[in-house]
Amino acid sequence: MSHTSEVLGLLRTLAFHQQMTVKLTATDRRILAHLTDRTAAGEQYFRAKQIAERVGLSPQQVGARLPKLAAEVDSLEISKWSRHRSTTWRVQPR
Repeated sequence: MSHTSEVLGLLRTLAFHQQMTVKLTATDRRILAHLTDRTAAGEQYFRAKQIAERVGLSPQQVGARLPKLAAEVDSLEISKWSRHRSTTWRVQPR
């Protein structure tokens, strides 16, 4: 692992732990951990169904929590990107 990779990993870990000071539920933290892990290399696009399958929730539960996370989490930029048959969420590290 290069020095740059180690520093980036440490920064992601610190950003994640900093989010714990925000009042997030255990469910919110599971979603956040999944999104943080998946966006380590840059922006990604998700549907609530994809996230739900990975964290053991329903798509409705995930979809209801993403706007809250978008407003309260500083380490990730979470935004509605498209609404076709279902909402697509654009997520990237800040």
